[in-house]
Amino acid sequence: MSAQAGGGVPAPWPSLYAYALRLYQSKPDGRLPHGGYPLPDPPQLRARPGWREAQAGVRDAVAPLLFHPDTVRAADEIHRRLHTLGIRDRHIQAAITDLPLEGTAAARALGRHLTRTGTSTLTVNVGIALLARLGEPEDVPYLKVLGLLRVLARPVVGALTALDCPTAALVWLANHAENRALRHLIDAIAARDDHEARAWLINAPLDSGAVGPSTARRIAEAVQLADILREEQSDTQAVAQVGRLLSRMTGLRDYQPEILSYRQATTTYSAFVARASQLPPTLDHYAILLSVALDLHSGPSVLLDWQTGQREALLLALEAVLSTQSWEAVAQSEPKSPPNAAGSIGLRAESAVFGPVASDPTISRLVDTLAGSGKHALAAIRRAGAQVREHVWALAGEAAPDQGRQVIVEPGRGAGDRALGQAGRHGNLETDVRPPSDHGVRRPRDGRRR
Repeated sequence: MSAQAGGGVPAPWPSLYAYALRLYQSKPDGRLPHGGYPLPDPPQLRARPGWREAQAGVRDAVAPLLFHPDTVRAADEIHRRLHTLGIRDRHIQAAITDLPLEGTAAARALGRHLTRTGTSTLTVNVGIALLARLGEPEDVPYLKVLGLLRVLARPVVGALTALDCPTAALVWLANHAENRALRHLIDAIAARDDHEARAWLINAPLDSGAVGPSTARRIAEAVQLADILREEQSDTQAVAQVGRLLSRMTGLRDYQPEILSYRQATTTYSAFVARASQLPPTLDHYAILLSVALDLHSGPSVLLDWQTGQREALLLALEAVLSTQSWEAVAQSEPKSPPNAAGSIGLRAESAVFGPVASDPTISRLVDTLAGSGKHALAAIRRAGAQVREHVWALAGEAAPDQGRQVIVEPGRGAGDRALGQAGRHGNLETDVRPPSDHGVRRPRDGRRR
């Protein structure tokens, strides 16, 4: 019988460490598959106790055995006790963190035995939590290998950080970890102030979905983007990464774009645009430059503390780069696809796009991406609409339609719908916002069927 996760039945073999090491040795140079290495067997779920009950159960099971003279017997007993509680992995870390540790040598030996021979995530998590408090450099290689298992990645990163392990250990795990573990690893590496950390961060994979706006800002602050671009030896890969990070910081996962909290934003934009002409004219670089141009024109970065004419000068410099023959050739060489007429007209009205740079195939792919995002894209569009509505009504004051009465706003009837409809590109407040009926029943508008 093989190892189990959570509340599964105890099993004699294999240890999770041996399992992870064997998988790694079978493919030592590759990144983990999506979701990381799975456990040998799926977990067998039981009824879940409450948080306090689970915490108390873990403490009662582990505390009496921390200083047992026989490490092997203590580990076996902890294994047996934990699997009778029906607890989950998440209960372990907090419970062990609060335990008093007087005999550190015995507790350290127990932690090592559990991490190296444990056959379930419960017992291995106890070992990881103990080593996070008592571990030494010799424990780092074992923790790294355990971090390859998807359910152990986060506690392992926490333990390695607590041990102040060499940056190389975190970088090794980051180069092999699956995408969901990258965010915690990037945060841990960004907290380091050394050359190895900065060298890895400037090349960190940003297309994994693990690097959101806040993480991008932490990377930017850790590597000091503007200083990197001032270095004479900075290569085109570093220049492209700076552009990706700037674009990622303008994302709206929250009401406050991270770019507005990045103190070196204007300096970094200037340094990036100054180096933009060094980028080879490829489709990837073309997308980076276009994203930066659009944001400087009408994105959140417009709200930065620019000097008079500074932002406009950057836009003109990007226009000079993107209007060259080599860059226009990149735009025109894109695969042909049916353009979206309404979207094309709207984007070509932006002067920052500079005519043929935003070609119809580019816009078509953007529309396809939004359509493929499903509920996430719809939620983002609705949030943006709500913010615009709130701002406009605040400006209207007492004349706003929500003053003194309830209104019903029909979501989804945005600019995209109106652009394709007979009403044209501009909405009609009277048709989009209306008071509720006297009986609280939604009434169809004239000329529209339900």
